[in-house]
Amino acid sequence: MTRRVVEGVILENLGNPQFCVKRLALILNVSRSYLRKAVHQHFQTSPQKLIQEMRLALATRLLLEGEKIQNVSRHAGYGSDRSFRAAFRRDKGMAPKDFRKVMHAA
Repeated sequence: MTRRVVEGVILENLGNPQFCVKRLALILNVSRSYLRKAVHQHFQTSPQKLIQEMRLALATRLLLEGEKIQNVSRHAGYGSDRSFRAAFRRDKGMAPKDFRKVMHAA
């Protein structure tokens, strides 16, 4: 299992709010413990954090492209706008709309 394969599977499934570590392991046909070791080896993080980081990276890009927050949360695989806003605030320290304003003002 290579870094590229793991990233590809995650990217293909980011929009699915039901996508999780268990489903990633099923798709890759490996155990969750093996997945955890392999992801840590390639990415120095856990599978859950990797999925979260990739969701937030996609969301950040979409926000900067001017996408509506509702669409961003859906495309990035969050179950609701509220859960997306909370995750974004935890990661960036500000609300998505404030982040967009700050970045466009810079």
